[in-house]
Amino acid sequence: MRRFKHLTWTDRLRIEKWLNEGMKPKDIASKLRVHISTVYNELHRGEYQRLVGDTWEFVSAYSPDIAEQKYQAHLRDKGPALKIGKDHELANYIETTILNKECSPAAVFGYAQQEGKQFKTSVSVQTGGAGSALHGHPQERRRSGPESHSRRIAPARETQAGI
Repeated sequence: MRRFKHLTWTDRLRIEKWLNEGMKPKDIASKLRVHISTVYNELHRGEYQRLVGDTWEFVSAYSPDIAEQKYQAHLRDKGPALKIGKDHELANYIETTILNKECSPAAVFGYAQQEGKQFKTSVSVQTGGAGSALHGHPQERRRSGPESHSRRIAPARETQAGI
């Protein structure tokens, strides 16, 4: 048996065909070379209630279309991997600091240094400052209009004469 195999669209069509032919889940699993629990999970994923016209009763049936839709939706819901690794403490700190102090991701690292925070992962300001993509969340839309053009003016730097 292969390990950790995702079922394909073709596998789902085969399951439907074999079920209609009266095959048992155990036999389907051996033909697909997957564990029997994979087949049962797939049957649950693609299950729907079908109305039988002769008796007007609902019976459970398997649809490869429904199973594939649920599978694809699950893949979309997982989202992209966390770009800062598995350091969830850092991710939570970045997220809460941005929300509570309404600052940029680059400013979060300044706050972390001021507070003496130490995390498992070190992130450069360039990595963090590329937008709010640390979690893979889309950036909020920027405001347009005159208020979006206001900037803070940094104090002038003092220069040393003669250098």
